[in-house]
Amino acid sequence: MKPLISVLVGLLLLTGCGSEAKKELKYDELDLRQYQVCLDYTMSSFSKRGYTYSEMVTDLTIKACKKYLPVKK
Repeated sequence: MKPLISVLVGLLLLTGCGSEAKKELKYDELDLRQYQVCLDYTMSSFSKRGYTYSEMVTDLTIKACKKYLPVKK
């Protein structure tokens, strides 16, 4: 009886029936779009004020849009 149970458990492990399927995490498209719009708007605002696209402008833009940063679900 023990060898039969061992064989069945081994078959389950080999076929993947004993393991949980991995859930692929994805971003919500609306969240991504809102974040993109915020980034574009903020960068264009800096551009209209005469600022160049520097690391400082990029950092400020990312900070300004942080609340729209999408999270994988």
